Order: sequence, then C-alpha cells, then structure tokens
Amino acid sequence: MYRQEKPLILMSTASAIPNNLAVDQMGHRRFADQVAVIHPGYISIIPIDCEEQKTKYVAVRSSAGEAALAQVSQVMWCKLGNEVWFIIASTLGIQVFDSSAEKCFFSHPCRDGLDSAEVSSPQLATIGSNLLCVGMFVFNSALTHIYSIYGYVSLFNYHHRFFAWICFDLAGCFCLLFQFPGNNVGSLYIFHLFDQQSEAVLVQNQRGHKYGISAIAGPSDQVTDDVIASGDQDGNVVVWAVNRDHLHKDATFSSYGFACTSIHIWHKLIVVAYGSGHIRLFSIHPTAAMLVEVAAHARWITALDLAPDSGRLLSVGEDSLVRVWQIREEQPMIEHRFHSSIKDSMLVGGRFLTSNGSAFCVSSYDSCEVHCFHIS
Repeated sequence: MYRQEKPLILMSTASAIPNNLAVDQMGHRRFADQVAVIHPGYISIIPIDCEEQKTKYVAVRSSAGEAALAQVSQVMWCKLGNEVWFIIASTLGIQVFDSSAEKCFFSHPCRDGLDSAEVSSPQLATIGSNLLCVGMFVFNSALTHIYSIYGYVSLFNYHHRFFAWICFDLAGCFCLLFQFPGNNVGSLYIFHLFDQQSEAVLVQNQRGHKYGISAIAGPSDQVTDDVIASGDQDGNVVVWAVNRDHLHKDATFSSYGFACTSIHIWHKLIVVAYGSGHIRLFSIHPTAAMLVEVAAHARWITALDLAPDSGRLLSVGEDSLVRVWQIREEQPMIEHRFHSSIKDSMLVGGRFLTSNGSAFCVSSYDSCEVHCFHIS
C-alpha cells in the first residue's frame, strides 16, 4: 500500500520522547512543508522537498530572550484564526512562535508561584478559539491550567516513564498533560484570554483524574466539536462536554492497567493507545462503551496519528513497527492495511503528511533519519 522513499536526514539524533515528530500540515489535502524533531535542549526543523529552505535549529529561551538549558517535551504547529503558530513546551514553560519559529509572541512559566523544583515541563491543549489548557506536574499531583492563547505541545522523559501530552482540535484548542509514577492527581484549569494585552482569567478548576493526565484530544473533524477526551497514567479515559468555556464530565472509561499514551477523536469515536500496545475504540454517543480492542503492538505505543479526511490511523511503537489502520463507523470498525519494520529502531514519532493519509513519516530514537512513506 505504501512504499518507502528517501529519508530526511537530521543533523543530530532524535530524543527518546513519545510523539517526537511534528509536521506543518494545515488545510485539507495539502502536503506538509516541514517537520520538527526534538533533540536535547532544542528543536530541529527540516523542509520537505524544498531546496530554498534550510534546516534550522530553535533553542529554548528564557523570558529574557537568552538561550537556556531546558528539556523540551513536545512541539507542534497549529492554526488559530488566520495564523499558523509553532508551540514549544519545555521545563521553562510554554512558548508560542510564528509558523517560521523565528519570533516568540507569548511565553508563560506555568508555575503559579511554585518553586522550580516542585514542577516540571507543562503540556498544552486548546479548547475553542480562545481557551488554553495548561497541564503541570507538581509532586504527587498533576495540574492542568487553561489559558486563552494560540498553539499546543507535549513532553516525555522516556526512560523514567514520565511524560506529558498535547493535542489540538479544529476549534483551535491545544492542551498539555503529564504522567509521572506515583499517586498523581489530574486536574483541568481553564483560563480565558480576551486578547494579547489582557490578563488570563481563571474560569474553571476541574479535577477529573486521580492520576496524572497523560493524553488529551479534541475532535479532528467538524462532526463532533463539543467534546474533548483525556486519559491518565493509570489508563482511565474521561470524556468532557464543552459548554462555552466550561467542561462537564460526560463519561468515564475505566482503566485497563496501562497508561494512555495517545488519544484521538474522529466523528463519534474515541481512539486510545495504551502502554500495553493495545488500541481501543470507544463510542461517544448514544452510549459510552468500548466497541473494538486490537493488540496492535508488542510493546508500548509511542505515537498515534489520525488522517481526518479518510479515517486512516497511524501507530508506531517500541517494537520497531509502524502500522496503518482504516477506521470506520460501521463494521469492520478497524482494519489493518499496512505495516513496515524499521530494523533495529525504537520508534518515537509518527505523523501523516497529508490530511487524507496518503503519506507519513516516522522518527527513531538515537537516529538521524526520518523515514518517509508514500502511497503506491
């Protein structure tokens, strides 16, 4: 179904961070222009089939504009309003850049007066066009704050199973989450920002998880635009109904014994990946129930992506396999369509390069190559 093309070459190797691959792909059926991969302390942005653009490095900077030592958790491009933004989440907080990652328009330490030793890198998610959800890890708790701003991001320290996720929906929301071993608490804090000159206003503090939040997602299409889903390190999934700037718990799916590593919403379905290597499909309406369970990978699933135009699902894992699935609302609801093994690789990122899933790329830990696949 897919053929492997010439890989993109990085100047340095990719870090062991789940979802460690972002693509600049905005608009239906448009091919991605560039990809971003996280290295220790900075981000490498490389163009796709464009000789005029060169590989660039984006370093995390302090609020004073100086280069600083920080652990980058995740990066992503997203479109809000008429602008495309590039978002970075790190141990310094969040930073919102223009699409070229040259000018920083907004930054926030996401500490709320806490000592730097008490918190770690934030994760982000947007809800609607002016709400921002920020998730922080505080010892024995995982907090989520929501501001109104542009972008979204995620984080992971792979070797210690400490990670945070971000996701983005059509309304322009981006969200930030954390997982950490221990008895963490997952809460959602929603902030509203009226404009770039106004202060962020706290509109809701909602505790929704007994454990640290590890994944969150808004809808990937316009069929379902009034819900978001969040998953935690214990494997619980909560579906939230969005009413203007407030979240209300709509349904809960119990733990399966492994952390949620990625979530996507497509039409009336919620697609969840787990550390056990399973992919599970849940229905939102009319009843909240698990519909399908697939043993997709032999080890942890480290990235999941969905092509909204076609319903194709991309999964990559620690078992060196990349798989493409077809999701449907009728039976069979999930069908395996393609797989390929990247020999001697621990895959850490995978994204479609088009909204219909006709091409995708994957990144590997400690490798300089980004492997690209195009439909035959």
